[in-house]
Amino acid sequence: LGIDQIVLSGLNTWNSFEILRPVPFQDYYLDSAISTDFLNCSVSFFINGSIFDTEFSSSGSVILDLSDSHIDATLQAALNATVINWLVSNIDKSSNVECLMQAVHNMFAIELDLGTILQRFTVRNGNLESSASNTVATAIRDLITDLTAGPGKDLINNFLNDLFTRNGTCKVGPPPSPPSVPTHGIVDLVNNSVVDLVDYILDDVIGTDGPFGVNAIVSDLTNGTGSWSISTIPEIAIPIGNSSAILLKVDNFRVSGLNSWKTANAFRPSKKYYLRSLLELDTLYLRVDFHFDVVSNSKSLYHDIGSINLDLTKNGILANWMCLFDEAKIEELGSDPSQWEVAACLADAVKGFYGDIFAMNTTVMQWAFFGEDGVA
Repeated sequence: LGIDQIVLSGLNTWNSFEILRPVPFQDYYLDSAISTDFLNCSVSFFINGSIFDTEFSSSGSVILDLSDSHIDATLQAALNATVINWLVSNIDKSSNVECLMQAVHNMFAIELDLGTILQRFTVRNGNLESSASNTVATAIRDLITDLTAGPGKDLINNFLNDLFTRNGTCKVGPPPSPPSVPTHGIVDLVNNSVVDLVDYILDDVIGTDGPFGVNAIVSDLTNGTGSWSISTIPEIAIPIGNSSAILLKVDNFRVSGLNSWKTANAFRPSKKYYLRSLLELDTLYLRVDFHFDVVSNSKSLYHDIGSINLDLTKNGILANWMCLFDEAKIEELGSDPSQWEVAACLADAVKGFYGDIFAMNTTVMQWAFFGEDGVA
């Protein structure tokens, strides 16, 4: 018994796709909700064997038509603060899977609900076709529900336990300590007229919707579209063995919604030596069109094209910075604004700069992947 092919269609009918959403007022809890309107799964199989020295072979397919499929889970997650802080200060290590694994101390599924409606269950063998009755469909649905309530949750928890309790090979060092603050000669950012002026210009005069707001500037630069695209991206070659490779080429990368800024506070004093930056973009749409080839000995074995679409909302970036400015230099700049145009003068006024908090948030409203045949 073997499987020739598995085909999934309907993967562009998602109506919710939330992987890790923090539960309000519940520490250490995350919600996941994934649902789709329609899924079709077709499995082609073959059977070879012998009975009483008589060989036989057969082939066929099993087809499942599912609707209203969903997975809802509440996870309890404990993250290692030391590893998280180390990853923030060593961002180049964030692509290391072992390092990311070590950031999760443990994770368990507290609640798990998996459901679907089996619209059709069909078995084809040659010219013969048989479809299951409503009784069989109901029995399969009830079986899925029963497995989810008990053994299914246990299986997932065992998998998560094995996944996150391995001894990682990523060497995590302590996060860097913030710079020490001198006792005198450093600007109090909350009570300084020059800082107040810069804050007013950047966050109020410019801001998002002011006369020189970010939205107006972006709209002018993009002819009112709020979109930006690039198509001059080099091809990527992924070698396979000595003579084969996968050639991936991004034909076009497009970002839309760049004129939907809701908040643009780049220079807002929060404490004596701290500035807070808060950037919020209402909507963001990303589209990547690409093609790839599988080649061997300079001969193309397979070619396909596709596109990935992401529709994001409530996009935000929050950062808190420790900024140490030389008080004498700032007063000098305040008395002679012409020096503001000289980058060296501005840089000379900075005595220390340290990122204290950095957080990002977004909500995926919709995502889709389309191949050449339109199936996603």
